[in-house]
Amino acid sequence: RFNKNFNKEDIINSLAKYGIAVIEGFLDEHQLMQLKNECTSLIDMKDQDRVEKNKSVMQKITLGKLDKEKFSSVSSLPNNEFFNFVAKDFFNPFPYRVPFAYIHRDVNKIDFNGAWHQDPSTSVKFYFYLNDVGIENGAFKYNIGSHREGFYRMMYKRHIGDTFPTFGIPDDELINAEDIEASAGSLLIFNPIGAHSAG
Repeated sequence: RFNKNFNKEDIINSLAKYGIAVIEGFLDEHQLMQLKNECTSLIDMKDQDRVEKNKSVMQKITLGKLDKEKFSSVSSLPNNEFFNFVAKDFFNPFPYRVPFAYIHRDVNKIDFNGAWHQDPSTSVKFYFYLNDVGIENGAFKYNIGSHREGFYRMMYKRHIGDTFPTFGIPDDELINAEDIEASAGSLLIFNPIGAHSAG
């Protein structure tokens, strides 16, 4: 865990070693309020890709289609200098792109992405908490260090004929599973080839 006075290299090292880095207070109060307001407007529009279940919503946003004046905070995320520093280190020497953002509003534990799983493609995710989040209201979960064997787990599953190998990680293989509790405005950066779950 890091505070807002973090060293960028320490974040890179944490991501490489543990698969995750948590920066408390990454957003100041003004930035948090602006991002929260924009996300609330976007999730209420219901005009783009979304999944709704039991009052919970996951909304997919195509960043290139956003009104950059109306949604200046969300649309500027791909240009964030620190995000690009992390992404360049993560993907080097290959190029990368940021086509989408996802907004979640979880109520009474969301029913999708609730099982322990890993993402099937190479990526790094930047995840903001817009509210204080703890165990009691659905903190994100990550199995610390599991990114190191995630690729090999995926390849093994495909080798034995499992064509959808991302879900169904047994509990006894979750050696360092943690609820990632943090305050509103905190940033989670993680490698999703490691085992993770919605709260």
